[in-house]
Amino acid sequence: MCEFVSWIEKDGKCYFLTAADLASKRGKQLIKHCKNDDDLVGHGAIRWFYGEFTGGTERECTDFASPDNFPREIVAALIAGKFRSMGSPLGMLNDMARVKYEEIKQTAWAKYKEIEQPALWDLITQAASRSRAWQ
Repeated sequence: MCEFVSWIEKDGKCYFLTAADLASKRGKQLIKHCKNDDDLVGHGAIRWFYGEFTGGTERECTDFASPDNFPREIVAALIAGKFRSMGSPLGMLNDMARVKYEEIKQTAWAKYKEIEQPALWDLITQAASRSRAWQ
């Protein structure tokens, strides 16, 4: 699976997908084609969206510490907010936001763990009851 942000460099052009691309008619077709939202940021999705071209250099970067890590077109799209809802680049958070994110994540994880065990037990006992009914 490719990482957010992924792009393909070919013939001096940088190919990548934005939220507007995914909202377009072709983008909606791509969403149906991929079936998995995680694939929408990948090289395969980029190739499919732009007509399944071949060649080029596939690139991806998750290090948002410096704009120098990305092509200028992607930096401009990031600044303009064109990737909203497409990924969760935690490296773009400032220190205060990262601390808040970790607090929320820990609280959510704790609640999940509270619910997970009883829910699994219910599923197991329901499955066992159904299997006994067939005997």
